[in-house]
Amino acid sequence: DDARVRPSTREQLAAQLGTSQSYIARLEAGVIDPQVSTLTRLAAALEIQPAEVLEAITSGAGRP
Repeated sequence: DDARVRPSTREQLAAQLGTSQSYIARLEAGVIDPQVSTLTRLAAALEIQPAEVLEAITSGAGRP
């Protein structure tokens, strides 16, 4: 069964990607840019296209 649950928190996303919450926070804040492999995994985890991840990062959509 390939039942995947879309992560709803930074903690869940970090766990699913095998990275830290602080790394996810830095991506959201636009402090760092993701590697292509991370971008692909992020998009898959969030069930969106990689371009949408890039748009969110570059537009600051993840910023508080």
